[in-house]
Amino acid sequence: SIPIQQYINCKLLITSPIAVAESIKNLPNCNIWGHNVEQKTIRRNIQYSLYVAPEFYKKTILHTLSRN
Repeated sequence: SIPIQQYINCKLLITSPIAVAESIKNLPNCNIWGHNVEQKTIRRNIQYSLYVAPEFYKKTILHTLSRN
């Protein structure tokens, strides 16, 4: 329910913690622990997001986990 399209400049910071939360909830097609290029890129983006904005990262994961 986060309007990502309104914040295209921050899309990476928004989608990375969402990917973590969806993986935690074990949603279909949301596995971040694979060996293909897309999953490696997602994990790299997750590390970047956590480094740049740790508080926002935490709040976004908690928000996503509480909503789905």
